Amino acid sequence: MVQKTIENPEKNNNKMDDELEINPPSVCLALDTTSSMRLSLDAIKSSIRILSQMLKLLKIELIIILYGDYCSKRQRIDQVVKVLKGSIDQIMFGLNCYALGDNGGGGDAQEALITALNKAYQEISDNTILIIISDDQYHNSPTMESKYENIALTSNPDMVPDFNSMIDKLILKTTVDVITKPNHLAAYSHIKQHDGYVCGLEELNEQAVTEALFILMKLRFSNDIFPPGVKIPDYIKLQSQNDHSTLSKFNLRLDPNEELKYFDCFIQFIRNHPNLFPLLSFLAVIY
Repeated sequence: MVQKTIENPEKNNNKMDDELEINPPSVCLALDTTSSMRLSLDAIKSSIRILSQMLKLLKIELIIILYGDYCSKRQRIDQVVKVLKGSIDQIMFGLNCYALGDNGGGGDAQEALITALNKAYQEISDNTILIIISDDQYHNSPTMESKYENIALTSNPDMVPDFNSMIDKLILKTTVDVITKPNHLAAYSHIKQHDGYVCGLEELNEQAVTEALFILMKLRFSNDIFPPGVKIPDYIKLQSQNDHSTLSKFNLRLDPNEELKYFDCFIQFIRNHPNLFPLLSFLAVIY
């Protein structure tokens, strides 16, 4: 016979709070590093450096999936994708040392994003924000690189070779958003169907990518809409299925013993990046 026990609700709430503190949210960036990104990669690294300062302040884990493309049917998945994990400082050191095309430069316009998403699924927890940053899209036409990717993925029973099916699988444990060029917004429509945000930037420069990243942070970590007078810049084309006020499923917690340190760091961050201040309400709320 199975006996059910009724627990004290207050005890349950404390237990939930403890679990949330033990398993804080994390951010995973899937970054295209193929040859077509040569004019943007340094700027994107700078944007990630700025984002990492905020994540370090909030003790949020960062994972970066660097992906290239296949150039041979004998190429292994781990030759196309590199994972950066560890402390924020370790990750940023690895990113700074990473060279364009280290995981395959890509011979066509589309890249091995499906492989990167499979790898991301293996690395992330159920409390993660996943953001794709690319100037292009996944393989969806019969090119040689697409065939090589399909061979690599179908030969591994744990991998999903189809983009839409991979998004369906990912969305069960994370949110998925995209930063890309405006002409590729339609290619990511399946992400929008799962309440994902798709940001189109004419140029993947430091200012635009940084603002897009913080807009996504605000939308994902906050339960409030943009304050009066604050609007998304015209050079960022943000598309989604909702009204940009989705309830956040993430919980940011601050150690009471570190409140003063947090406040000082928060003020210094604003001084260093005043243009981001309108997007930082979610940081003020947890303080």
